[in-house]
Amino acid sequence: MFMAQNRSAPAATPLWGLVLAAGDGRRLQDYIRQTRGADLPKQFVSFTGDLSMLEQTYRRAERLIRPEQILTIVGKHHLQHGAVTRQLAGRDPDTIIAQPQNKETGPGIILPLMHLYKRSPDAIVAVFPSDHYIFEEDRFMDHVALAARAVAHDPSRIVLLAIEAQGP
Repeated sequence: MFMAQNRSAPAATPLWGLVLAAGDGRRLQDYIRQTRGADLPKQFVSFTGDLSMLEQTYRRAERLIRPEQILTIVGKHHLQHGAVTRQLAGRDPDTIIAQPQNKETGPGIILPLMHLYKRSPDAIVAVFPSDHYIFEEDRFMDHVALAARAVAHDPSRIVLLAIEAQGP
């Protein structure tokens, strides 16, 4: 689900991002342990270049949303890893939400939305999973901006950006 600020949005529109980074990445756990020598979930690992998947997500989201309006959801247990705390060190502590335990995507969105509602009840929100590799970032963010305009025009809308399924 993506709804986000666009470059031409009215200044009064409260635009926020949620970066989901609380997953445990179990499917790639053995691979990461063997190749990186670390027990990190995939969103905290760099697979292409110097930036982790989380850092790439920040870079994308910050094209449209101010850093102080991007909330990051992590698992409380992730904070014991030095790599995780280093990647979060530049973020405002008020934008980091630590889930007590991983309850999957639905609760991973609801918890930060509750926090966000207290700060900005009229916010338009873009949800960014931090474990997605996006090749055409500019094109993707143009679609996020278009979704934001649609939601700003009709706040009752929810816009989901996805690719057409090729199988079950």
